[in-house]
Amino acid sequence: MNKLENSTGCRPEIAYPCPWQYKLVSTEESIDQLVAKVMENIDYILTPSKKSSSGKYHSFNLEIVVESEEARNFYYATFSNEKTIKMVI
Repeated sequence: MNKLENSTGCRPEIAYPCPWQYKLVSTEESIDQLVAKVMENIDYILTPSKKSSSGKYHSFNLEIVVESEEARNFYYATFSNEKTIKMVI
């Protein structure tokens, strides 16, 4: 079962465009410039979330409206491939 399948093994139907939220975990205290570069002309809201007890990792909530599954997957892959982003949820 992949992460988009429910307990019956079916993928949920997502009607695009729709709001989508990513949790980005980074080694940087600020990822404003990185997100602005990736999002270019797309409206988004980036808010800090938590940081690890050691202060090494910082998490952020990124809220956008995705136009398609391809766009949703593109943003996931783009952030996953960034050096300072350790995890995308």
